[in-house]
Amino acid sequence: MSPGYTVKFNRVHLNDGNGYNTHTGAFTAPMSGVYLFTYHWNSHYSSTYLELIVDDLQQAAAFSHPYPNHVETMVGQTVIIRVNAGQSVWVEEKQGPDGDIYVKPAGTPASEYATFAGVLLY
Repeated sequence: MSPGYTVKFNRVHLNDGNGYNTHTGAFTAPMSGVYLFTYHWNSHYSSTYLELIVDDLQQAAAFSHPYPNHVETMVGQTVIIRVNAGQSVWVEEKQGPDGDIYVKPAGTPASEYATFAGVLLY
């Protein structure tokens, strides 16, 4: 992944209100309110710096750095923020150029190594 790359979480478990778009990787808030957002990923061999972005402004960040003898690192971040109706929220690679997210090949049993969730609290 290179800097500015938007992570697209293509397996959707629940998308009430259809706010998440698998093609763009962005969640568009259907209504204003306070939301909890969380994202996690597994890096295999390279450092990866992912940010939670709301309309081009960083809201949270997390960094994975697998050590030479430890091939995998599981990392995540959670934030509670106010979002207005129509604002877009997504996860983006910050540094690159070789950040990675480990995913299982198609056809293998479901196992989530990368997740993204947004929940309207009130």
